[in-house]
Formats: sequence, C-alpha cells, structure tokens
Amino acid sequence: MSIFPFGKNFCPACSHMKRLLSSESSSISSSRSVLLTSPIYNLPPQNTATPQAWVPVKQRRKSMAALDLKPKEKVGNNPWSRMIRSPKRMCIVTRQTLPSAFLINLRATYFPPSQGEGESIQLLPNAVATPSCTKKGKGMYVLCQKETIDRLVTGKGPHLSILRQIPHLQIPPNLASIIHGQLLYRILYELRHIYRRLEALPRCGNRNDVVKVKSVLQWLSEEEIEDVRSGKAVTDKDVVAFIDVAGLTTSASPTTIQDIPLPSSLANILPDVPLLPLKIDSGHPGDRNTNNALPVYKLASLFPSELHSFIGCSLQAAILTERQRFPPNHYLPHQRTPSEVLALRTFETDEHDTVQGGLGTPLAVSLWRLVCFHGQAWEA
Repeated sequence: MSIFPFGKNFCPACSHMKRLLSSESSSISSSRSVLLTSPIYNLPPQNTATPQAWVPVKQRRKSMAALDLKPKEKVGNNPWSRMIRSPKRMCIVTRQTLPSAFLINLRATYFPPSQGEGESIQLLPNAVATPSCTKKGKGMYVLCQKETIDRLVTGKGPHLSILRQIPHLQIPPNLASIIHGQLLYRILYELRHIYRRLEALPRCGNRNDVVKVKSVLQWLSEEEIEDVRSGKAVTDKDVVAFIDVAGLTTSASPTTIQDIPLPSSLANILPDVPLLPLKIDSGHPGDRNTNNALPVYKLASLFPSELHSFIGCSLQAAILTERQRFPPNHYLPHQRTPSEVLALRTFETDEHDTVQGGLGTPLAVSLWRLVCFHGQAWEA
C-alpha cells in the first residue's frame, strides 16, 4: 500500500499554504529588489505581457558607461578644463587643496638590497614621466613647484608628521632634480605619442574626409607670429598653446624617435616663457577659458641642448605623418610652410575617429606642469 493513499497534495493545510505562497510570489516578482537597486544588475520593472529580450550584464555596463561619458567628452579635450576637474588632493607642505594636475604624486618605493647597499624605502614621484593608473602603496601629494619640493626635502613643517607614518622612509636629496627630469621626459613622451597615434590612423582617400580633418600641430604665418608675440587675442578657439621652436639646435648624427633620451644634466636651464599667471581664488585655480591670451613655450629655454634634436625630429615626424594620410594631389588649407611658431590645437573627436582632437591635450598639460615647476604659472 502506498504511503500517500490520497495523493501528495491532499492535505488541506498544505494546499492552503501553497496557494498563499504562490500568490505572494507573483506579487513580489513584479517589484524590484529593495537591497540592490543598481540599474546594471537589476532591470527596471517591465510589463509581463510584452517580455523583452535579456541583455547581458557586460553589454548593459557598456551602454551605461557610454551614457555617462558622452556628455563629458566635450570638455575632456580641453586641457584647462581637464586640469581643473581633476580630483582634489592636499599638499603635505602647504596644506593647500588643489586639483591633482597641479600637484606631484609621491609614493614610497621599496629597493631590495644590492651589492654593498642594504634595502631601503624611498619617496619617489609616481605617474609623472609616463601615465600610470597603478597604485604603489600609500601616497602623498606636493605642490608642483621647485621651492615647495625643496622645503619638503630640507625644511621643517607639517609634512614631517605625515612622513613619520611610514617607517624608515628616506627622501632623496635630489628629489627636485628627479621630478624636473621626469617632467621633461613626459613632454618627450607625449610628442612621440602624438606621432605614433597619427601614424596608426587610416589614410583618407575621400575628399569629404579631407575637409573635415583638422591639424593638431599647425604652423603660423609671419603675420600671426607677430600677433602672438605682441599679445593680441586669439580668434581660433581650438588653439590652446603656442610652441616656439626658434633656437633649437640640430645634431650632425641622425636622430631616431623610437627611444626617448634622458637628460644627463639639468643645469643652466633658465626658462624664458612669457606665461600668463593662473588665477587662484579660494585655493582653487581659475579656468583659462575666460582669457583669450595663451601661453607661448620657448622649447630652446625649457630643454637642455642635448634634447633639441629629438624635439625637432618629433615635431617634424608628426607633421609629416599627418600630411601623408592624404593623397599628394589633395591640397589641405591648413597646411602651411614651416616657420618658428607652432599652434597646438585640441578639438572634439568625431564618431569615425577621423579627427583625433584629444592628442594635443596631454602635451598641453605636461608643458603647463613644467612651467608650474619653475614657479611661473602661479599668482600670489
């Protein structure tokens, strides 16, 4: 005889509980979760009468990220807006809270024991010479200014209590020279990056694409050079800086831009940059968009003579590569004969990546940071 003589669901109590649970589950299933309200993992409530296709989580993440980043792309290529909108950090020496683009990130770096020397932990700059998003332990920030960095090494102040939090931490006595060399290296890195990105772009065979393309680096005419040096307002909204190549020495031996050279000596470098001061209100820098005047960088005074040939070859290679993207019989209105001043331009990137408007943004930021290091971009 079976142990369920009247069937499995004959019990009245069990049948009542099943009907109750089924009714509650149907009412709860149409509502969203109370604990997890993420639009990525929890879909919004939908009508069961018209079911929609299930979208994978990876695709939903990508679509949500595109919606968040699309309105920010317009200001992302503007170097001044990018610097102003960088995350706020505090300088351990001056106790000023500024955007991190105006500061130098320092992190404790471990050196294993080597021949004749023991292990050590030294405070060195991070993500200055090359862009890097990796975290290397507990970090701190200092103002991108040589005088402030010298106070960090030799002077007394509130930063000593912060440095004592890391046991056996050593500060190199030549920390300012290390940061100076890495700031110079970053500019050379960005010049080579522009050349490589332009070289990787597809060639434009359509005449319509030629009209749409804008130049990242553009030579100025003699009349425009006089206007720039006299301090007149700039009418082109895409120009963010001017690069003066007058005085760059050339090398007798051929120079390649595959390997970035390192400066052997940083002495006798006296920058001559008629740079407008950046206004700081309530401890925060002001936006450069309110002023039509733009900085003019004289590369011959910013870099030692041993790096002049690499800079000249990098600029010529980038301009020549941009011209070679188009057929030789196509005339571009923005191509001009070489002169002494280049205009660095940034603009919006199109949907087909025909225009690389953000290539000049990191170069403009790195040039500004180098001048900040020399104390010429600050206003008391």
